[in-house]
Amino acid sequence: MNRFALALFLFLFGRVGVQAQDYYIEQPRPFTGGIVVGTNISKVDDIDDFSQFHKVGWNVGGIVHINFTQQFNVAMEMLFSQKGDHEVNESNSVAIGSYFAEYYLRLNYVEVPVTLHYKKAKWDYEWGLSYARLISSYESISLDQPVFLDPNLYYFNKDDYEMIFGASYKFYKHYQINMRYQFSLVPIRPLDRFPYSYYAYDGQQNSVVNIRLIYLFD
Repeated sequence: MNRFALALFLFLFGRVGVQAQDYYIEQPRPFTGGIVVGTNISKVDDIDDFSQFHKVGWNVGGIVHINFTQQFNVAMEMLFSQKGDHEVNESNSVAIGSYFAEYYLRLNYVEVPVTLHYKKAKWDYEWGLSYARLISSYESISLDQPVFLDPNLYYFNKDDYEMIFGASYKFYKHYQINMRYQFSLVPIRPLDRFPYSYYAYDGQQNSVVNIRLIYLFD
């Protein structure tokens, strides 16, 4: 009788164990960290005659995901992010004839994006906001006559607030390729600080395409 009871107990215990495994759902780790390395392809909207995605700069830093479920998490990044504009257009002048007009703008930011993520299979979709603090800037323009853009008169706002949306694809183990678009919600330089001879009469905003490689740690 004892052997029969033991065998019955083992059989029932094994069945419960198998059923428990069927209903087991792996819980995500609370936090996941990683490294971001990529590039910004940017322009500054509302510059008269100069407004294409030609400026290339760095987008590098770290990222932390706060995982709520397997599908949903919130991510915060700390980045060094280079934005701006660079355009070369052919123009004509009464004084020198045909020439190439060039505009160059470099804006270096420390940027903190906060994004909500939804994962499906190997895809990770994101929406969010970003705060960026301007740490340095450089601006120049070459026309048919010398131009000096005084940085004390035509300075940019220190703070930039941007909307973000994008997606990542996990292509190998811990590696993701990320593409996103972000744009300023408020002007980075208002109308009253424009050099009027060379710009359109409206506020300027950053407009940026990110292409980045993300490595997430175990």
